[in-house]
Amino acid sequence: MPELVGIADLVALEIERTRERRLRVLERRLDIDRAFRKMDELKLHFRATRNTGVSRDEVKELLMHAAIYCGVPTAFGAFQLAAQIFDEMDQDASA
Repeated sequence: MPELVGIADLVALEIERTRERRLRVLERRLDIDRAFRKMDELKLHFRATRNTGVSRDEVKELLMHAAIYCGVPTAFGAFQLAAQIFDEMDQDASA
């Protein structure tokens, strides 16, 4: 006979799911913050977009989203770096 699930069980499950989501968001925030503090690594990721299919508009969207967590000055530096790397990639492609 199947075990009945009560409302308290469902609430407890939803609380646990919410907690897990919050932890995942926090992990992403920390990952973004760490990445922005290592601009050399960001260069590699920006260059990798050539092979991963991530568009430049998607990179811009990600950087705008990350600015909320990392601060505008840090995100501005990342935008400048992305522009520099994408310009280099364009020059390499036209050469």
